[in-house]
Amino acid sequence: MKTTSILNRSNRKRLLRRALNVSMLSVTLAFILLSIAQTANAQTLECKGKFHRIDQPTSLKAGVATTGLGMIGLELWWFLSRKIKSKTEK
Repeated sequence: MKTTSILNRSNRKRLLRRALNVSMLSVTLAFILLSIAQTANAQTLECKGKFHRIDQPTSLKAGVATTGLGMIGLELWWFLSRKIKSKTEK
């Protein structure tokens, strides 16, 4: 019984580290994309009305969408894996 709890602890630590690494990677990617957006939109646009359209590069749009989907996938993986583990521990 003790060996299974030790294995569970090591698996939990490994999964937590992996999740932390993925989270750090996604945050880093988001900051990189923000810096690209700032340099791409360094030109000031005159605002004729209350709102104005700012064109974004396609690569930035794709990067933001990919980062968002990655973070959603990470959350789904995290919550679904926790439910499976809690059922097997009972």
